[in-house]
Amino acid sequence: MKKIRRVRLAAIVVAFLTVALMVGGCTLSKKAYQDRLTKIVQQAKSDLDPIISSKAELEKKGGTNLTEIIKKEIKVLKDIKNQVDSITPPDDFFAGHAELLQFLDLYIQSEENYLKAGKPSNKSKNQLLVQNQQFQLTIAANRALSEASRQLPFMQYYFQQAFGRLLSSSNPMLGFPPGQRQPPSSPGKK
Repeated sequence: MKKIRRVRLAAIVVAFLTVALMVGGCTLSKKAYQDRLTKIVQQAKSDLDPIISSKAELEKKGGTNLTEIIKKEIKVLKDIKNQVDSITPPDDFFAGHAELLQFLDLYIQSEENYLKAGKPSNKSKNQLLVQNQQFQLTIAANRALSEASRQLPFMQYYFQQAFGRLLSSSNPMLGFPPGQRQPPSSPGKK
């Protein structure tokens, strides 16, 4: 009888731990987290660079219909956000990870507001309000990315490479704050 109780208890504990692990995700080590996040952000740069270049080229030629380019940008940013959201950071990196997710959310909202505003030639009161909201969201996104960079200093270079140009393309007055110009030499160290 005791043996059956132990087996049942062991089965319940294993089931509970399995569910807890599935729900909570598996927290990565600091090195594994840095490697995974670096890979995601480097891929983000590769995916965003051609979009940003197309956007800049169209604006340079006087084009005002950026709708399709911005829709592509939003799709790529949502994919990046999903990838970042799928990893569980170590406790030491949780705040920076949350700020990175907030940056992505705010920047996506900003670009969606741009799409809502319509053509720049339309200066209705509603469009000006949407443009103001878009600008405020972009500023908040810039702050969130700066804070993520402060919280995750080993990622500053990669954030700057992937997202600095993105922020500058939204508003030339914004951009990534000056900082690390080359990849960190010793991964995982603060």
